[in-house]
Amino acid sequence: MTSRLSPFRSPQPPEVHLERPPLVQVIAQVRFPPILALGRQESVAPFQEAIRRRYPILRPESVPERLLLGVDGPVVQPSTMLWRFHDKDDVWRVALTTNSISLQANKYSSRADFFERLHQLLDELVRVTDPVAAGYERFGIRYVNRVRHPELEHLSRMVQPEVLGVANIGFGPELIFSVCESSFAVDDAQLRARWGLLPPRATTDPTAIREIDESSWILDLDMFVEKQPEFDASVVVERGQRFAETIYAFFRWCVTDEFLRTYGGQV
Repeated sequence: MTSRLSPFRSPQPPEVHLERPPLVQVIAQVRFPPILALGRQESVAPFQEAIRRRYPILRPESVPERLLLGVDGPVVQPSTMLWRFHDKDDVWRVALTTNSISLQANKYSSRADFFERLHQLLDELVRVTDPVAAGYERFGIRYVNRVRHPELEHLSRMVQPEVLGVANIGFGPELIFSVCESSFAVDDAQLRARWGLLPPRATTDPTAIREIDESSWILDLDMFVEKQPEFDASVVVERGQRFAETIYAFFRWCVTDEFLRTYGGQV
């Protein structure tokens, strides 16, 4: 087999627009040290007003106290409020808690649109709570792709053989589940890549990959950085854009031109 260059050491591939992208979800999340004021309605009200034109629907939830098992033993996570905002079509979602904010796109239009929306949310969060001095604990960008029938029947032509793994050997209907996970250090960040074949009603992460009634193949790419000393919206968004470029390079390394053509790309 001819070896291929690592996607982390190759020139950035040109973007190919897909008319019918297999992206099912794109998520950005920033976690920061707890700001207890974000658990109170009166503190969140200015944030809601600032984003209400884009995300007019608010659905608050009370998250009960939970016992989590950490590396140092059990940890009690106190009850808190989860403020969920979304647009009228439930395409764009925002989730705000006392220690995190996330943006989720269920129908991704463009990188520019996504990061412009993220910038607005972070600007408003900084204006309302000023988390700058404490920095942030984790920032990540995640792209989830899913191949379903009838495209799944042609997977061997759409995905590079080294990525397909045992799904390319010819087990046929005997193979019902095969998922690979790899982590890569990219400068001061990490890229966690997970891909593989899922049977009906299966998921590797119910928060991002919903269960469906048919087999599918997923490519789940999550790039993140931890423990940064300063929370600056522009710097965070710029870093997120670089993450998206790296994720796209890895995506292109995983798939063939046939994959791009199948989903409406001109190559």
